[in-house]
Formats: sequence, C-alpha cells, structure tokens
Amino acid sequence: MLLFKMAFRNLLRQRRRSLLTGLTMLVGYVLFAINTGFSQGAWGMMIDLVTRDHTGHAQIHATGYLDRPSLYKNFADTPALYATLATDPAVVAATPRIHSSALAFVDTKTTGVKLIGIDPEREKVTTRIADKVRDGAFLPAAAAKQALIGRTVADVLRARVGSELVLISQGADGSIANDLFTVAGILGDAKDTSEQNNVYLHLADAQEYLMLGGKVHEIALLFADHKKAEKMTERLGATIAAAGFRDLSAESWMEVEPEFYRTMQADRKGDNISQFIIMLIVAVGVLNTVLMTVLERTREYGVMAAIGTSPRRIFSLIVLETGMLALVSCFIGAFLASFALWYFAAVGISYPEPVTIAGLTVTTLRSEFSAIAYYKPLLIVALTALLVSLLPAIRAARIRPIDALRSL
Repeated sequence: MLLFKMAFRNLLRQRRRSLLTGLTMLVGYVLFAINTGFSQGAWGMMIDLVTRDHTGHAQIHATGYLDRPSLYKNFADTPALYATLATDPAVVAATPRIHSSALAFVDTKTTGVKLIGIDPEREKVTTRIADKVRDGAFLPAAAAKQALIGRTVADVLRARVGSELVLISQGADGSIANDLFTVAGILGDAKDTSEQNNVYLHLADAQEYLMLGGKVHEIALLFADHKKAEKMTERLGATIAAAGFRDLSAESWMEVEPEFYRTMQADRKGDNISQFIIMLIVAVGVLNTVLMTVLERTREYGVMAAIGTSPRRIFSLIVLETGMLALVSCFIGAFLASFALWYFAAVGISYPEPVTIAGLTVTTLRSEFSAIAYYKPLLIVALTALLVSLLPAIRAARIRPIDALRSL
C-alpha cells in the first residue's frame, strides 16, 4: 500500500510530465481503438458480402466434394437432414443447391455456363442473389422452366428477359440433358465477376434436367454470427455425424473460399504494421518521459537507497508509476474512443464514389462497435508502457547512493 501511495504522490508531483506522458498514451489508445474498429468493420463487411453473396457461412457436402467436385458426389435432400440442422440454434437459414456445367444457346449464339440449381424461397433468406437482379424478376417459388443469367452471359448470347435459352449438359444417368428455358431475369452488371458465367434454375427444374431425383450437391448455411463460423461448423459436423449422416461433411467459408481467406489474412498482417507504428510512437514518447524522470530524480533514488530502500522496491516504484498512469490514460481513452466508435459505426465514412463489390453497391465504410476495439488497445498500450519503463527502472535500481549524491 505504501508503494502505491508513493507512486501516486510522485505522479502528482510531476504533473506536467505526467500529463504529457498520459496524453501520449491516451492518444495512442484512441488511435488504436479507432484503427481496430475500422479494421473489424471492413473485415466484417467483406466477409458478409462474400458469404451472403454465394458461399454462406458454411456448407454441407458429400465427403470429398470440395477436393474434387463431381456431378455424382451428391446426397439426398431429406427433411430429416433439415430437422437435424434446425436443432442447432446457431443455424439461421439453410438452402440446397445443385452445380453442373452446360452449353447455353440463344438463337445462333452459344457459350459455356456454370449451372446452379437453387430453391428460390430459401435462397432469398440465406444469400443476396435476389437483390442482384437488375432486369426482369427473380425465379418464382414454383418450378416454371425459367432461368436467371449473369450479365456477361446475357451479353455474349445477346439475350434479354423473355429470350428462349437452350441448355445442353450431361445427366447423372449418363444421358444427354437438354431442355428449353425462358430467361426470367438478368443478374448484376459486366463488372460483377461473381456472376460472370452463372445460370440459375429452380432446384426442381435442375434436378429433373440433370436426372438427380431428390439429390443435391451442397447445402449453404447462414449462422447468427459469422465470427464464430469455424467453431459452429465443427460443432455442426459432429451433430450431423451423430445423427447418422456419416457420408456428409461440413466446411466453413474459410475452407470453401480459401483464396479470399488468405487475402483477408494478408490484409490483417498489413493492418498489424500500422498498429505497430502507432505503438512505436507511444513507446518512444513514454520511454523519453520516464527516462528523463529517472535522470531528474537520480539524487532522490540515491537517498532512498542510502536509507535502506532495496533496489527491487525502487524498480517496482517506477514500473508502478508508469502502470498507474497507463491505466488512467486508457480508462479516459476508452471513454473518448466510445464516442468516436459510436459515430463511425452509426454514420461511417462515405466513399467519394460508390464501390461495387460482388454485384452489390457499397457507399459507406463503417467501424465496428465491438469489445476487441477496447481491450486490444488496453493490452497493447499498457504492456508497451510497462515494457519501455523497465530500462529506466533497472537503471534507477542500480544507482549507487554515493554516485547519486555526487551527481548534483
């Protein structure tokens, strides 16, 4: 307790220097918190755009499908499976899909396309594909031999809403699949590479066309919180295995979209560099101030050592002073950062021009009001302050009384 009283007294005695050091740590905390908030907000926005575009937060496939996709690696789309998924409170929505390739014809024009069978009603609540329809309408709830095509496919085939689309592919029974569909709508624009070669059919139409019966290739899942996708996917995999679906596997969006995940990780490393620069500025400011304090109080430390104060207590006193100042600065910084985080989360920063990502227009970058924006700066600022105080504290603890008294 005496050590705390002495540390508090010393901070008040050197008010101007304590204020300067505290402001350095406070500004560092606020900048770190805002930087973390925007980083979390940007990553959350990108993950939400990609996962809600097609991927979902997780997917269920026949074992080995992701390693080597095949028309024949399918599984039964049964009510029992959906009932099992519904037992997990983390699962908000689930939608089945079929994947294949085909040749598409409109009059004399032809091109290769990626064929995707979807359940329109379930897809609406799981992804944002319905929001990307620019011309025409989304697929109807009931199968009606209609198709949605990407803008690039429409441009190549010179198709428009109402055009007759001929699709030729291979059926699961080995036969040649061919049928006629009506273009119901066109997705996105030429810049939307995610829909570049896609053609969507109603799930029932796709199953009939490809002779798949009641089978699908994947079920895309939407969780309540994308941040826990990996943990929830592991739990869900165990759940479906325990329910008897041992030939199925669950993969999170990180496994389904490995390139995007690696890009996110690289971006995080770049963000760590900017945060390191902020902490370096704080460290230099704190080190300079604490070192100057030790030099000015050399005689005081010499007197303390002369009357029997152990080097350990002198060392602890300096570290404690810095630690107390860091905690007070971080507490005030958290209060001030709350207003900034709230403002940037509610209002954000508008882009000079709207940005189109995965066919969806983004106009504002928003921060994320999360716990990590508070405790991460607290840990980093406090630890940095304590670490840089060790060198001056060691120097003060090693002062010989006779040398300290001769210094002035």
